[in-house]
Amino acid sequence: MSYQKSVRRITVPLGCTEHINIARDNFKSLYEIFAKISRSPNSERNKLHIAQFEVMSMNHLFKSLGNGEKDGFSNGSYYKKST
Repeated sequence: MSYQKSVRRITVPLGCTEHINIARDNFKSLYEIFAKISRSPNSERNKLHIAQFEVMSMNHLFKSLGNGEKDGFSNGSYYKKST
């Protein structure tokens, strides 16, 4: 699978109220990252690659935190064994 066809969306676990707080804080952070990307002097193609990487990272972070990982990093990219 090529990088351009990898994760292009974010899965947000919403199993408890703590997940809402995690989403709130991390979406604020992602907004700030996207603001920097849009203002950067990079080409449109590079901006898309950077944004896709950030989405992939945030998707992985949400799933890890949803599984109860304290640091937000785990070996898997699944939330409760689902994709």
